[in-house]
Amino acid sequence: MRTDPETSGKAHFTQLYRSELAEEARWLEYGAALKGNSVEFLLARNGILPESLLELGCGTGAVVRECQRRSIAGAYTGVDYSPEALDYLAAHSTGIRTFRADITADGFTLDGHYDVVLLSHVLEHLEEPLRALRNALHRTRCGYIIAEVPLEDLPASRLKNLFRDRRRNSAGHVQFFTRASFRALMRATPLTILDERSYVPILPAEGYDLVQERAGLSPLSAWLKSVSARYVARVLGPLWRRLYYAHYAVLCRPTNALTS
Repeated sequence: MRTDPETSGKAHFTQLYRSELAEEARWLEYGAALKGNSVEFLLARNGILPESLLELGCGTGAVVRECQRRSIAGAYTGVDYSPEALDYLAAHSTGIRTFRADITADGFTLDGHYDVVLLSHVLEHLEEPLRALRNALHRTRCGYIIAEVPLEDLPASRLKNLFRDRRRNSAGHVQFFTRASFRALMRATPLTILDERSYVPILPAEGYDLVQERAGLSPLSAWLKSVSARYVARVLGPLWRRLYYAHYAVLCRPTNALTS
């Protein structure tokens, strides 16, 4: 559980995968369907039928396995720097290739061409997200990129953060985006944004039970968190998405792919 704001996102997950691998895998699985919805929606709305899909920063593979379950592509590959996470993915799936690599490192490269490269809830964990994006573009040949992040730098969240250090968070986030700042990040690379999707993530009840268990919340705190996340967010809908919290995904195409 990350509490030190000086701890890097990478160090957070290194420790997490070594000490709470099963719990983290369960948590990622609860949100995988929502993230899979973004991939499926953006590809379908733009008439894209990928043969190959690569997920960078796949962790224990919840999202790439969800894409495989939906038959979104024909072939699947997952890349992560954590050997524990990749071992979990290999043990809980078949037909998904895995490679161990640090996508932020200068030496990162992957052979072959991938129709879709996926960065699902990865960039908010990186001290240098622009570097990771440029690596993905310069060292991986691809047709499209789908990237999704949480939007946390919104008005109500900024007000809440006046009374806390937002870098002391259990999720290991070190970047905090708005829609505008995330689009600016993507446009700082040779990418053209083709489409987007934003939504309020509503998890199953078991997901909030796991949050209570892992964070050691009091029953009252757990109840308030569950009610706000499951019911208030659902009722407020677009207002919640603009003012407090949302997930945001973009479909992009490398500029050289547009002109090739």
